[in-house]
Amino acid sequence: MKRLLNGLAAVTVIGLVVLAFWLVFSGRTAPQPQVDATPPSSPGDTTSVVAAQPVDAATAAPTGAPTLAPFQSNHHPGVADLLRTKPAPGQSVEVDAYFSGASAAPFSRPPPPRDQVACPLFPGSRALTDRPFLGVLMYLNAATGNALPEDTPWLIAVTPEEAQPAVAGLPQLPYHARLRGHLGDAAFTNCDHADRIFMVEQVVKVYEQNPPDPPTFQLKPPAGYAKWPRYHDDRLGYSLPYPPDWQIQRLDDVTLSLKGPQWPGNPVVIAVHKGETHYDQYDPSVLPPLMQGQGFGVFEQGNWLFASDQSLPSSQRLAGYEVEQAPSAGSRSVSVLFSGNGYTYELRLVYPTGFAASQALLTDYTAIVEGFTLSKAPGPTPTAPIKQNLGSGPFLSQDQAATLARKRAGGTLELL
Repeated sequence: MKRLLNGLAAVTVIGLVVLAFWLVFSGRTAPQPQVDATPPSSPGDTTSVVAAQPVDAATAAPTGAPTLAPFQSNHHPGVADLLRTKPAPGQSVEVDAYFSGASAAPFSRPPPPRDQVACPLFPGSRALTDRPFLGVLMYLNAATGNALPEDTPWLIAVTPEEAQPAVAGLPQLPYHARLRGHLGDAAFTNCDHADRIFMVEQVVKVYEQNPPDPPTFQLKPPAGYAKWPRYHDDRLGYSLPYPPDWQIQRLDDVTLSLKGPQWPGNPVVIAVHKGETHYDQYDPSVLPPLMQGQGFGVFEQGNWLFASDQSLPSSQRLAGYEVEQAPSAGSRSVSVLFSGNGYTYELRLVYPTGFAASQALLTDYTAIVEGFTLSKAPGPTPTAPIKQNLGSGPFLSQDQAATLARKRAGGTLELL
């Protein structure tokens, strides 16, 4: 997940203990059914197998079903069918669905308390849908969960072991299958999207599998990346690579637009601003305008993308900042800021989320950012002057600060 830098006012940093943990998922899986290479039945197919369990309208709980955008599905019974006519809580039904977790990255998370059931986090990485859904999006130096749109049919998959206290994991399910299970499981009543949490009881049938490659936290370079043409702006002092079939348009004297034919509404915009942009660690409450957003983090070329591919051109190893925004429903914005020679260079992309998300667009954007160079290498980042005036207090003693840190961390911290 993205690392965010949050300003903490009036706190003296005594020491930093970094705890690194990775969630070890349960190795248990559902019994393996027979694989069926035939596609699920279409609306006009009279050979459909295993219909959904009938619903008794007299005993069914109020649905509270969301208003769903129209979508013609070839999966019957499918997720949209189930959400339009919800069964009673606990009633077993069958549903054909794609499982996004088959190609999702295993996000790490701390185990829940021993007496609590963990609510399913990162719903996009465990979604059941009527069409393939990218649960995880990768770009720059991080992976992030894709946002599930509220107005389309989807469910959140859980398995029986996850209903036990102190268990946290990711369901091990096929990419495309018919699943038997139920809604309204009591263990997840207090969780977000409780009405969409589907307890998988059994894998009934596995359809032909063709999931996307699971993320490895290292993107593969786009095809032909080493031979991409480069755009040079000698006046503003930068150059960058771009895909051969993309169009370049100058919007004004300092702004450039790179537009791919597959995503005409999502160009990569390069804007050059006078003055350099730097974060003052001694005054975190005041952010430069270009760094203001939902969050920001440090970015450096060459740290993550294509790191093992020695055949690609070496980067300039520029360091800067990555800024996140959510401009509207169904989209996000990411900007990378590089500073040098009296300018700030902003490389911005507004990209679609949900079912419209494209990993190829994000990979191309990352490749453009990684290949961005300055005509004159920037000097060292200026160091903000250390503030000598401490103010009026009151101040904490070392023991008081350590006690406060332990209380906020919710555990035991050792003062080094």
